[in-house]
Amino acid sequence: MSHNGWNTGIILAGGKSSRMGQDKASLKHQGQSLLERQLDLAKPFCEEVYVSSSHTRHELSGTSRIPDRDQGEGPLMGLYSCLLHSQTDWNLVMTCDMPDITGKDINQLMDHRKEGIKIICFSHQDRIFPFPGWYHRSLLRDLKDLLDSGQRRMTRFIDTHDHHKVKPNPETLKHLINLNTPEAYDHWQKSLVE
Repeated sequence: MSHNGWNTGIILAGGKSSRMGQDKASLKHQGQSLLERQLDLAKPFCEEVYVSSSHTRHELSGTSRIPDRDQGEGPLMGLYSCLLHSQTDWNLVMTCDMPDITGKDINQLMDHRKEGIKIICFSHQDRIFPFPGWYHRSLLRDLKDLLDSGQRRMTRFIDTHDHHKVKPNPETLKHLINLNTPEAYDHWQKSLVE
């Protein structure tokens, strides 16, 4: 059963965090983990939130943790595994390591949802930002086919499906930054107190 007017949130938190050297989702700022921060952001938009992760430390109250169907296969597998559980047409997909994303950014994408479009994400100067993005549940079969073929590139998947790329405004563009290294995390924390 699909609830057309509802949304599901999906937070991708199962990455290896190899460049960070520690679990990115568990990094904290002012006592709140990055994962908790993203959950708070998703809640106003979504009736249910899934955390894509195989780690029990990523279990949060008010969410369902969904392990990947196959481990170590990247964000496409996380998206696919969560969409298998989703009961809604539209799914807000975010990563745990983009803590500057705001509700305004999500609304900017949400305003472009319409019939025939399956993916809505930001794009700037030919660079696609897969996350945050709105992904339609009808992508499930194509996601499975792509994963079964050995493909793992999010941008290729987006380009080969009905999508709408939204040009971010200058403020939003500043928010589309992943925290992948200790230096990036330190810089981000310092920027919050400046």
